[in-house]
Amino acid sequence: MVDSFELIGDRFDARACGRAARGAISSVFDVLADEVPESAKRQEVTAKEIQSMKRYLLSGLTILLFIAVTAPISLRAQSADALRDFVHVGDNYQFIPNIVYRTASNWDAKLDVFEPHGLKAPNPTIMFFHGGGWTNGTKEASTFSLLPYLQMGWTVVNVEYRMTNVALAPAAVEDARCALRWIYRNAAQYNFDTGKIITSGQSAGGHLALITGMLPAWLGSTTPAPGTAREALHRALRTIRMN
Repeated sequence: MVDSFELIGDRFDARACGRAARGAISSVFDVLADEVPESAKRQEVTAKEIQSMKRYLLSGLTILLFIAVTAPISLRAQSADALRDFVHVGDNYQFIPNIVYRTASNWDAKLDVFEPHGLKAPNPTIMFFHGGGWTNGTKEASTFSLLPYLQMGWTVVNVEYRMTNVALAPAAVEDARCALRWIYRNAAQYNFDTGKIITSGQSAGGHLALITGMLPAWLGSTTPAPGTAREALHRALRTIRMN
């Protein structure tokens, strides 16, 4: 357990806040370290990738601590709430990073799974897509955006997809649909509730979330046969892209 922290009147207990943040970091990455051997069986996880996630979380916590100490009282209270969320995640979730859900354009598309400890039954699941105008961005940079869903006890699948420097449209859409299929195919292993799957994202990720949920099921990721309705739609999408 970590030390508690509180805001009393105009006084913010910064030292207790710092202890809580360090405890949150320790809890999150103790869980991560415990999961690496099992994750490695599913997909190779390198120390570099773990350190990358750690840097994102540490950077975010640094910002929260700065706000907690220097910001007006209302914002200090909000930052304290965010730190409590980190503690909640560290105590209640396991993190399975960088699972390859498809390979295309000589590039491995990966996703992260955050699932509650001891999950025995299907759990509401959210797919999250990061933003970046389809040209940049990473799934790791969206970690803070996942906190509200983790706080509610949902399972979170944080998805990366091909940027335009790897493959042009509709590559990102194809990846998003493949990620959805991956969730369905692995529902039993990770206790995804296929009746309660939600798609969400930021900016370009919001577009992918919408189109992932709205495209008809028959629109797959492979090139359709000539002369079919699927082929005509596929050709139209590529024409739009070229213009």
